[in-house]
Amino acid sequence: MTEPLGVIQRCWRGGLATFMLAGLLLLRWVDPVQGGISLNMPLTQRLFGLPCPFCGITRGSHALLNGEVMRAFYLNLATGLVLAGAIFLIVIWAVESVRGRSFIWLARG
Repeated sequence: MTEPLGVIQRCWRGGLATFMLAGLLLLRWVDPVQGGISLNMPLTQRLFGLPCPFCGITRGSHALLNGEVMRAFYLNLATGLVLAGAIFLIVIWAVESVRGRSFIWLARG
């Protein structure tokens, strides 16, 4: 069994889970394309002429959170994995924050 988490660790985990959840909810309602977010050309594209492996994940996450699965995977195939990972972390950190203990199978890593 793992040792209990300290107050600071519990606050960090709860705060990170809350922050990530707020970011996903914001991304659900604000379209990054029409919201005025303009990102410069990534360094990998400038140097090597290849698109960044993460290009399209923000737009794809917005599409996936709005139920547009085909559009999300058209923008970037890794969108589902990144979004699933973010949701996994939100759930893990929220549960650890409430329980006051880390998960054993994650703590041994």
